[in-house]
Amino acid sequence: MQTVTVYEELFSNQAAGMENIIANYREIFSELSNVHTLRTVAPGLSMEDTILEEYRLSIPNVNLNYMVGTSFNGQSNTIVAWFNNQAFHTVPLTVNLINNAILRQLMIILQRISFILNFVLSFPDQSQILPTESRSQTNHYLSHFQRR
Repeated sequence: MQTVTVYEELFSNQAAGMENIIANYREIFSELSNVHTLRTVAPGLSMEDTILEEYRLSIPNVNLNYMVGTSFNGQSNTIVAWFNNQAFHTVPLTVNLINNAILRQLMIILQRISFILNFVLSFPDQSQILPTESRSQTNHYLSHFQRR
């Protein structure tokens, strides 16, 4: 199973620096091609449209495989970080990826930035779902792990 990152390029008088940052961002993922897929938002669609369509096709697939995304807007010279809040590590991960792309632009050939890969830990076999009751007497479920 490969994770997927979606990125969006909003072209319109794209600054040269932004083009280089986008190229650096793509390069980061090319180094991870055996465990990760980088997808570009299709022309005419927005990031929101793309992710909502993926959710329509398979909610579990998006929740498990789509962790981070980025929108590059050369006209306003902004970068928007997108993250899936199903995993706690996605906020720092998406910011780190953008920072690495920017730093590679600033450092050019002088230095290479390496980064740490984060692989998802599988749930132990002993995990089970136990119901708990809330104040409103509705059932909520929390994951409970037993140690043996």
